[in-house]
Amino acid sequence: LELSLSIRIMSIIEIEGDEVEDILAELDGYDYTSQLNPGPSRDDCIPAKGSSALQSALKQVRDGASKLDLSHWSIRLGIQGSIALAELLRRPKLNLTTILLNCNEIGPKGSATLSEALKDNVTVTKLDLSSNNILDAGASSIADFLKVSTMLKKLELEDNGIGPPGAIALAQSLKVNSVLESLHLGENGLTDLGATCLADSLSANTALQTLWLAGNKIGNAGAGALNSGLSNNSSLKTLYLGSPRPGCTVLAWPSSLG
Repeated sequence: LELSLSIRIMSIIEIEGDEVEDILAELDGYDYTSQLNPGPSRDDCIPAKGSSALQSALKQVRDGASKLDLSHWSIRLGIQGSIALAELLRRPKLNLTTILLNCNEIGPKGSATLSEALKDNVTVTKLDLSSNNILDAGASSIADFLKVSTMLKKLELEDNGIGPPGAIALAQSLKVNSVLESLHLGENGLTDLGATCLADSLSANTALQTLWLAGNKIGNAGAGALNSGLSNNSSLKTLYLGSPRPGCTVLAWPSSLG
């Protein structure tokens, strides 16, 4: 069975509602092909590279691959694509362990949809949602998932517009999560308040080994709180805050903690 999808796009591939069931059917191995009516514009054509990237990723999963990589520049899941993926995550016969969705424009709603599906998933150990503009609402949805997660070990949330509310929610989840080993929150809008809450969670967390906070708005107060939090934590091995901000004196940490 050859995987064949015809998806209307502008300059990039966008998975829309009409294509969701087509994708699920292909992943289930059915002999089903979707063909949309061509529009009057040349923009309705599918770029060969983008189509190939999407088809290749889906075919690999259909054939039993454990990694779903939709991080190709031409693919944008969007909200409807997130709904399709959420359905896949509820199917135990798809043994996905790694999902790479950076730069897929899923937004807060897509993040919430995926987070809810992940609560029932027992195979995914790595999730990359970097550069998806999930904002604080999306981060809060992920935090709710982390509170019940028993499998996810690596989570990447860089460049998502996450501010203090999202950081606070994630910090609360770290107090009860016992499996996450690596959390990347670089290039967001975390401030001293978010850093202080994360520092407070370190005293209760015994699993986290890497915390990446470079490119945020953390100053002396937040850095000092993190430094204090380390005194009550024995699991964290790497804490990275990046280059010191102007006027900050305690932001430079070695990449590895002894």
